[in-house]
Amino acid sequence: MDGKQARIVQGYLKQCPLFQELGEQRLGWIIGHLRLRQFQREEVVLAMGEPSEAMGFLFRGQLKAVAYSSSGREIGFSLIQPVQHFGELSLIDGQPRSASVLAVESSLVAFLPRKPALELMINEPSVSARMMVALTQLIRRCNQQIVLLGYQQAHSRVCALLLRSRTEPTDEGLKVLDFPSQREVASLTNTSRETVSRVLSQLQESGIIKKQGRQVLITDLPRLEKRVVEGKE
Repeated sequence: MDGKQARIVQGYLKQCPLFQELGEQRLGWIIGHLRLRQFQREEVVLAMGEPSEAMGFLFRGQLKAVAYSSSGREIGFSLIQPVQHFGELSLIDGQPRSASVLAVESSLVAFLPRKPALELMINEPSVSARMMVALTQLIRRCNQQIVLLGYQQAHSRVCALLLRSRTEPTDEGLKVLDFPSQREVASLTNTSRETVSRVLSQLQESGIIKKQGRQVLITDLPRLEKRVVEGKE
């Protein structure tokens, strides 16, 4: 990559939690090993069952980690946001990839090949420490997803996804940040888009949420929590 592109990539790397304690020289070394690729919506970034050749870093766009049921239904594990990394499990243990990663929208991804990625984990204490934190967070998210999928009613699963979303307080309630599209909500809750649309409409009609386009505001948190446990009123 040319000098201008390298500076842009370095800006992305400085935002990656994994690399925030590294100096300019080490970042330059990483840039020298990176492979950039643009992915279009629904394009496969990593395929389940394939051997691990690199770990990925999302610079721009959004990705999702998914698996598939025996009937072919897509089951979502998580959404991957800009400057997050992915694909580290297979990189560490050498096993085939346990999930596929797909582009939710047009996305720019950087791949760091296995050998330099492992060298960083072994020789850079800050990277090793931050990787352990990232793996711990991954386990926590997986535990949350297991609990979510354990609810029998789709209504409860959609409500649980709302509850675990990142929020910020406003005068009217809790604003949900980066709420997924109905398609991605359906994947993460193992249900259909139609069901997701119906549940969100019911929550809005009941005054539990306010929704305008993709923006969601939780206006009655206690009742939303009750819906998770009890399902539809």
